[in-house]
Amino acid sequence: MERIKEFYLVEVNKYGEESALMQNYSNGFVRGASPNTAYKFQEKEQVIQACKVQNMLATILNNGTKTYFVEQNIEREMYDEKGEVYVKGEVQEV
Repeated sequence: MERIKEFYLVEVNKYGEESALMQNYSNGFVRGASPNTAYKFQEKEQVIQACKVQNMLATILNNGTKTYFVEQNIEREMYDEKGEVYVKGEVQEV
């Protein structure tokens, strides 16, 4: 079983439309198409800090947006062609 915990930012505009935020090339964030393309943080403290900065900038620029973050927990179970649980490292040479 593989477990992944990651965090990403979501921005809500003044019309209530939500967009996951991607990192752009100038060390900022831009609206993305889906959570799949969102910048993923590994540490909760990092995403909290980024969320605070985004909301502070929105207040200063008065752009009507609000940012929150999502904690995403993923569990992946892997199976072989027989439907049995696949264990990494069990590769047999042919």
